[in-house]
Amino acid sequence: MTLEINNITKKFEKNIVLNDISVVLESGVYGLLGANGSGKTTLMRVICGVIKANEGTVIYNGEDTNEKSVPFRSILGFLPQDF
Repeated sequence: MTLEINNITKKFEKNIVLNDISVVLESGVYGLLGANGSGKTTLMRVICGVIKANEGTVIYNGEDTNEKSVPFRSILGFLPQDF
């Protein structure tokens, strides 16, 4: 399993929330840590396909998740701190 997050940028009006985020994740368990308002939830929403990035791609095992989001979502695990 490989999840590639390539040059993700997300803007809300004039506010840049995610600025050119890139990382490659292999099989395992990962956590996002950061202060409130640092973009953790926004990044997870982009990865899950809930919102679209203004720029960049999310690639799962070589396939763009924007094109095949439903099969991709079935393998995701997302546990927010608050429900």
